[in-house]
Amino acid sequence: MTPPMNPRRKYPPVTLLRTLLALWMLASMASWISGVHSSWNIRVHWDRQIRNPLFWDFDSHRVTFLQPEAVKAGLARGDVIHSLNGAPYTGVAQWHDILSQSRPGDILEIGYSTPAGRTGTALINLRRETWAFGKSSAMLVFWREFVIVSFLPLVCLLIGYWVVLSRPTDRNAWLLLVLLTFPSVVFIGVFNAHGLGLLLRSFWHYTILFAAGPALFLFGVYFPERSRLDARLPWLKWLLLGVFALAFAFLYPSMVVEYYFGGDGRFLTRASDIAGPVISYLNLLFLLLYIALTVHKLVTATSADTRRRLRVLIAGMSIGMGAMLIVFFLLPRFGINGFQPRWFWLRYLGGALFMLAPLTLTYVIVVQRALDLRVILRIGTR
Repeated sequence: MTPPMNPRRKYPPVTLLRTLLALWMLASMASWISGVHSSWNIRVHWDRQIRNPLFWDFDSHRVTFLQPEAVKAGLARGDVIHSLNGAPYTGVAQWHDILSQSRPGDILEIGYSTPAGRTGTALINLRRETWAFGKSSAMLVFWREFVIVSFLPLVCLLIGYWVVLSRPTDRNAWLLLVLLTFPSVVFIGVFNAHGLGLLLRSFWHYTILFAAGPALFLFGVYFPERSRLDARLPWLKWLLLGVFALAFAFLYPSMVVEYYFGGDGRFLTRASDIAGPVISYLNLLFLLLYIALTVHKLVTATSADTRRRLRVLIAGMSIGMGAMLIVFFLLPRFGINGFQPRWFWLRYLGGALFMLAPLTLTYVIVVQRALDLRVILRIGTR
């Protein structure tokens, strides 16, 4: 009697997957190029940039911090913003447009009301952004930053494209692409974007930013083979991802309303106040689960080659992700911020160490042949 054959997993057509990859390449490269252009303007043409004269809560519109020029114009903490340059306040996108198109010496007109109910108009003489790099030339600072915040993320993008193009039906290849796209998003941001560019770049930025945690978790579940724990409790990952998706579903509308409709209402404000911390804690949980699953696979691995790959992966990812958590999340809570002149070197150190994470992923998959490099080379040659 002929033994029954295991049903083969069905994949989307390769043409469809490669079309999806082409769209991904278009979006990620457009975001990267726009980010480099913004970085060029911020660093090389720093004398044309203005510093943000004040900050306010995007939902209540109440002022929370003021620069001296805003105080001189008559604004105070607790005032409520109603209009910018004579136009009713419509959201963060309006503020981005003003900041990106204004120059030092321009006058910003802000309509406001005080907590006592008095209305007024403040005329702020916008000041030039301060130079935080001492005697270093603007061009030198740009190229010094370019290596970490632009060039290395570009290398990660190109490797991600190559792996998925070679193995379009490989689930781990697509998860790798999300993870290798993350550095280009987290380092470049959406600075100086305005208009339609702000909308498109913000959508891409936050989509990849939110997708990185679940992708890392799933990578730990499936790479280099499916976790034995997941085989026993397959529902657990869907439960965690479902909670994450639910919180994510509230954050996107909240951001759109804040950017283009003047701020959240009471319901969205409460929902986003809950969803934000939920996503943050889940991302931390995804990181810990990734490490736990990978260590468990290392302990139970029967192949010396698998153990070697996993040891390299654990070391690189632990250093990279640990550096990101410490430098960009933990230290700022104690007043040590990489954007402050005295601590600016932390940005370079944190960025360089963080890049160990995606570069280790690349090394393990490509150099260590975790996705079978010989197959990739044969397909790529064709």
